[in-house]
Amino acid sequence: MSAWATGIAGPDAPLLRFAAVLAEPASVADLAAVTGSCPVEVLAGAERLAAHGLVTTTGGAVRLRHALVRRDLATTSAGLHGTAAEALLSSGAPAAAVVEHLVHAPVRDRTASWLAQHAAQLATAPSPALVELLERTTAGLAPGHPDLPALRAALAEALLWSGRLHDAERLAGTTVLAHPEPPVRHRLRAVLAQIRIVQMDPEGAAAALLPEREHGDLPPRLAALDAAARLLLGDLDGLERALAIAEPRAADDPVVALCLLNLKATERFVFRDLVGALDLLDQADALLEVTAVDRGQQLMARLMRAVIQDMRQERAALETIERARPLARELGAGMLVWLHTITALALFNNGRWDESLAEIETATALPDLHGFDSPLHGLATTILVHRGDLARAREHIERAERVPPRGIALFYDQITAVAHALLADAENDHERALEIARTFAGGNVGVHHGHAFAAVATRIVRIAVAGGDRALAERMVAQLQDLLTGDSVAERNTLLYCRGLLDEDVDMLLEAAQEFAENGSPVNAARAADDAARLLAASGRPEEAREAYRTAIERYTALDAAGDIQRADAHLRAFGVRRGATGPRRRAKHGWDSLTAAEHRVAELVAQGLTNREAAERLIVSVRTVDSHVSRILAKLGYASRVEIVLGYERRA
Repeated sequence: MSAWATGIAGPDAPLLRFAAVLAEPASVADLAAVTGSCPVEVLAGAERLAAHGLVTTTGGAVRLRHALVRRDLATTSAGLHGTAAEALLSSGAPAAAVVEHLVHAPVRDRTASWLAQHAAQLATAPSPALVELLERTTAGLAPGHPDLPALRAALAEALLWSGRLHDAERLAGTTVLAHPEPPVRHRLRAVLAQIRIVQMDPEGAAAALLPEREHGDLPPRLAALDAAARLLLGDLDGLERALAIAEPRAADDPVVALCLLNLKATERFVFRDLVGALDLLDQADALLEVTAVDRGQQLMARLMRAVIQDMRQERAALETIERARPLARELGAGMLVWLHTITALALFNNGRWDESLAEIETATALPDLHGFDSPLHGLATTILVHRGDLARAREHIERAERVPPRGIALFYDQITAVAHALLADAENDHERALEIARTFAGGNVGVHHGHAFAAVATRIVRIAVAGGDRALAERMVAQLQDLLTGDSVAERNTLLYCRGLLDEDVDMLLEAAQEFAENGSPVNAARAADDAARLLAASGRPEEAREAYRTAIERYTALDAAGDIQRADAHLRAFGVRRGATGPRRRAKHGWDSLTAAEHRVAELVAQGLTNREAAERLIVSVRTVDSHVSRILAKLGYASRVEIVLGYERRA
């Protein structure tokens, strides 16, 4: 194929080969540099190649028309990489572009010298080519070479941000033992601390920085990392000390400023100042766009934004999560498990429970959950209680208790606690459920009481009211009013619902049910309608009770919440209120009617010819979630292949 293409190209064959070797599309300026021609000559040659149907030219860039031709030419022209690297070096091309060619050429003294100048910057967003080039260069330098410590530090950083944590830790640990100069030593300590933070081990992060204290106060970047570790440990005094060191240098170092913005946003979030937290995250995004490069802090900012958006019932949360997912996959470890946890919660809150369970399944299949065992299994317990599968709910709550949470997972302690309460309530152990509710009221759940209680207030206040402990319910609603600012729809609806429960105000509950339904909180919408129906039935208003009851059942049915339906049926039946023949039917176990709404969406996309990855991108979920949906669709429909889904969907249409 290369011979065919170069034969057609004739005297423009060198230009064609370089266009295949350079990044696609190749700029006219770069082609001029590597061919030793002027831009006008390159454009003329490109026009001739375009006339032969070999390339296209758009906006000063040249792109090979056929991918197969490009790949074959790139393979047979690999020897041109060295020439391209030298030419791009001389022309002042971006360092990242030069690396893509240097990696294919022998490592020379000039390569090591050039890398020593650029590697620290390149390592913040490493390509596979950079990692390979640094590995080859450091392996070839003799001990004592003046550039070796800095290049090893850059390699450790590149390995960290490529997700190769074990290799990064080993390299940084051995290099720091050689007592490099302070700037290099600080970078190595930062790598060791960041690895522990990514692994959700704040104690390990603080310990990694401890030897540096022998030299005096920590440098600003290390102090910022120490502040992050102290926050995760709940060491507020240590946090303030670290901030006092880091903050004076924030104006001079955008990475320090970025880290501090994320820390302060987290602090605002914990203390329920969600608007203030979002404002700080906006500032962090501005730094990331203009001056700061730090993949860990970039991911932290995106994940924190998603958490806050979900708490405010903003549908954009799932879009923010998907923007964070590629980087979380690259870093892996605890950051990836945290992303799965955030996703599962957002899907749950949006009523997409099958997808939430699939996300939990994806997370719990990982070899190490980095302390997130408790919230993940706690959330699964909650869904299964709603669905009436108490046996599986017990299995998950037992698994939630096996590994204590650590790091960021500590901020999700309320999920497991409320799961215990819901399971106890479903098993008619109402006193146990009330005991757990009292621990919330006493401030004994989570890193910070306000954060933990406000996040699950609707469920806990409901348990207190249902259990007949009005004093407890009043105390919690009063706390809630102090905690929430009402600056989001979610907060206003939470207050409205909890006040309606406490005051037994049907109108408030029905209003809350409607608001929850319109603003993306399906389970709260169902429960508020259910609670209104119970009050209406108890006050002798059966027709109004039946209407609210049917609304609740419709919403429960959409969630496949069989357990909630059974409990609602039993409660209303005691007042002589029944759904009647017009009530929703139980979903079939097999056939198209057995598919959930999420499964129907996936089946439709499969029928349109989309791959699982394409369907995942369309639905803004993980590929693993779509894989699980397709497997369940095949099982429910009795099919063996995707082709049968396509044919079956067409017949049904």
